[in-house]
Amino acid sequence: MKVKSFTEFLYNDEGVIYEQNDNIKNVITFTFFDMLLPDEEGSLLEVDEFLKKYPKISLQQTQNGIQVIFTKQVDETVFYTIDDTENFINENPEGTYTLYIKLLKLHK
Repeated sequence: MKVKSFTEFLYNDEGVIYEQNDNIKNVITFTFFDMLLPDEEGSLLEVDEFLKKYPKISLQQTQNGIQVIFTKQVDETVFYTIDDTENFINENPEGTYTLYIKLLKLHK
């Protein structure tokens, strides 16, 4: 078996670069390092409380924390990392908390 270089891997047998799979959805994820997830009222919830309140929202455990995954009405894939959830709520950096609340309501 021949080992392909990265460039060779990208191209198929006809010399065409592999096209993006249309089945892959865009996502917006928020990874909360402190494992506390804000709800619509600005309360901090642990994972089990969050799942009871928002059963339709996908969560994933990562090595960095809990990842909240949104897929509805998302035009691009974006990843946000939140070191301190309280600061995230209070400071609303670049409108990301506002976006998070909008997505929470949309996915409820």
